[in-house]
Amino acid sequence: AGVSQPDPESNSIYYRFIVREKGAIGISTQSPWMVASTSGSTTWTIPADAPLTPGQYYEWTVQVTDCIALASV
Repeated sequence: AGVSQPDPESNSIYYRFIVREKGAIGISTQSPWMVASTSGSTTWTIPADAPLTPGQYYEWTVQVTDCIALASV
């Protein structure tokens, strides 16, 4: 998965990818907070040892924050 957006105040942008079973509330696996790539696309690959079940449907979302908000997380 990959995303990137600029921050209007030029603060550093951080992303966290979240993977869960389709329709579920709990998190199956997630990335750490990652600073946005300067190449235009921030990506994360799900680790091979992530606790995902073959044949199960999953969905992913991304959380975005800037360095000011991240400091309070």
